[in-house]
Amino acid sequence: MFTRIVTVTDGSERCLHAVETAARLAIRLGSRLSIISVSEAMVPVAASEGYFVEADLASMRRAALVRESDRLAASMTIAKNLGVPETFLHGEVCEESDVASAVLTAADRMRAELIVIGSRGRHSLARAFLGSPTADVIAKTSIPVLVVK
Repeated sequence: MFTRIVTVTDGSERCLHAVETAARLAIRLGSRLSIISVSEAMVPVAASEGYFVEADLASMRRAALVRESDRLAASMTIAKNLGVPETFLHGEVCEESDVASAVLTAADRMRAELIVIGSRGRHSLARAFLGSPTADVIAKTSIPVLVVK
């Protein structure tokens, strides 16, 4: 049914639960599983005011990539421990301006047939002000999306 599944992790409990759900589905369906971790482009407002030098920004970017690589490794370990064969498992750190764009780009590139994503569970007022990557993914894709709470 679904031969290629994409999920995203940020290391949070809700995302790890989505990774577990995606891994179990992949095992049950014999699907390939791609796990992405998103290192959002960091453009601090203070940088435009001259508070950071280029070296500071490069250092912050490297630290973010290391953090996301660690989160990805933890999620890959979860999938492997649940029984997803290594030959069916793919992971990558994506650098995008936002999570929804990264998920959609990865899903398109990997020709995913299902996206599994965690829901932060914000109340409607917070969602209205802060937005929701999950809602953005659902609104912008024609691929089925499984939202895990």
